[in-house]
Amino acid sequence: VVIILNCVARIFNMLLLYLIAPLVFAAEPLDDGAKRKQWTTAFLVQSLGIFGTVISMRVLMIFVPIIINGDLKLFDSIILDLFAKVILLLGGFEKGLPMDDVKAHLGCVKKVIGYGACGPRLVADTVGEDGIVVTTLDEAVAEAVKVAEPGDTVLLSPTTSSFDQYTCFEERGEHFKKLVNEL
Repeated sequence: VVIILNCVARIFNMLLLYLIAPLVFAAEPLDDGAKRKQWTTAFLVQSLGIFGTVISMRVLMIFVPIIINGDLKLFDSIILDLFAKVILLLGGFEKGLPMDDVKAHLGCVKKVIGYGACGPRLVADTVGEDGIVVTTLDEAVAEAVKVAEPGDTVLLSPTTSSFDQYTCFEERGEHFKKLVNEL
């Protein structure tokens, strides 16, 4: 309710600024445009405030149903499945984490490539024999390049820590970035 009242107040302020615009622009020769600059700043602040409020309300309306019902799938849609094809790179240090949630959201995933200590289990638990298992991230990126077509997205989403081959997650991320930039 407060957000809606805030938006209405901003719209009223913006309309008022719009109505006094001819007076402000008429006074420009008298004050070298100082009032026009003040008016422009106020108008932009009100306009951006309205857009920010509307966008935040739309985002809130997207996430409220998901918060209330955790079983809703945000990105499951026929359109996304038609246009967004993801090659998912999973791997890292074995922690024995269940992959049920990952498996439930593979609608737009074209291929799963597992690497590292837990790569074989991650592939087996998510897509079974449809996945690819390799040893290192270098090999995973090379396999992704073979599988990828124009418009595909290669996503490094390891799901586990990096300690099997790297000292920290930043090192793994920098290595992935280096491999991609070398293509």
